[in-house]
Amino acid sequence: MKRDLFPNVIVALLVAMATVYPAAAQTRYTITNLGAETYPSDINDRGDATGSVSYPATRRSQAYSRAFIRGADGTTTGLGTFGGPTSVGRAINNNGQVVGWAEKSSLVDDYDAFLWEQGQLKELNTIAGPNGVSAASLGWRLKAAYAINHNGQIVGHGNYTRTDGCTAFLWERDVNGNVSVRPVGLGVPPYGDSETRGLNNLGQVSGAAPAAAVTAMPTSYTFRASLWDNGANTDIGWLPGSSSSNAFSINDMGQAVGFCGGNSTRAFLWDSISGIRPLGTLGGTSSNAFKINNRGQVVGWAYNAAGSDRAFVWQDTNGNGISDAGEMNDLNSLSNVGRDWVLKSARSINNKATAQQIIGNGTFKGKNHGFLLIPQ
Repeated sequence: MKRDLFPNVIVALLVAMATVYPAAAQTRYTITNLGAETYPSDINDRGDATGSVSYPATRRSQAYSRAFIRGADGTTTGLGTFGGPTSVGRAINNNGQVVGWAEKSSLVDDYDAFLWEQGQLKELNTIAGPNGVSAASLGWRLKAAYAINHNGQIVGHGNYTRTDGCTAFLWERDVNGNVSVRPVGLGVPPYGDSETRGLNNLGQVSGAAPAAAVTAMPTSYTFRASLWDNGANTDIGWLPGSSSSNAFSINDMGQAVGFCGGNSTRAFLWDSISGIRPLGTLGGTSSNAFKINNRGQVVGWAYNAAGSDRAFVWQDTNGNGISDAGEMNDLNSLSNVGRDWVLKSARSINNKATAQQIIGNGTFKGKNHGFLLIPQ
């Protein structure tokens, strides 16, 4: 696998070193309840959020989920489906565009990626530009979308029928609105089971590539975190003692976060200067990082000393924007949660200029609820 092929990362990090954020005292937050069985997944810089709401099975129907968008004003809109019971919102950009996936029927594996924009839920496969070209006409079936940047580029996984069956994709529209889809070749050929998870505003992608077969079954792999930049790959690898890794998020400085798996799960942060490093835990054995913003703040979950999962925020403690020093804090101790709340996982943190907001899920009076944290 190629290494050190992420040139824009180095440039961005050098810029970040010149743009030093103050290492201020730890932020405290006020909590907003987003509702029962609500699972937020992403929040943009305006404070708009997306995710899904789960509904239990009844005598007449199976359990299902529905994607939503929640505006900064608190107004929530359901995004619907393509005819099946379930949809899931995964990411939202600053233009209010949402991506995820939605079922077309109740049949197994009958779901496709969507783009929600201008109040409409659209199948990503069938969106075409003035030239009539769509993902479907190019031989793709885009199954799920995981991230969208502010330029409208989208990454996810699907099926490609014309060459090597590559499942990872980058979808985009040019200035005229014409559609193109490129395979994202994380790792080494044939890329058949590569996973894309993160996307920054430079079009750089984070995810994981198959590293080696771990059983006698040829389709069973261990995955290794990797980055992709216009066809060039950078291997993130994994921490000592680990046997798998995945990079869930990448910021505009080229810093990536995710997890390394093995006997325990460990959150990591990577950049091209310091390499991969663990972010630690809250006193327990495991942790996982889901999102990093452009200030180098990281959110996710970690076990505490009692073995319970707790939402965390990690941030640079020296103010230089580089991952050489940092501190993980339990968001429960930084919020006005009282006795009713337990914040279990933080899913996203935005880049709002003066007050970075965090969304996630936990329990409120023992029931699953989504939350929004707003700095005081």
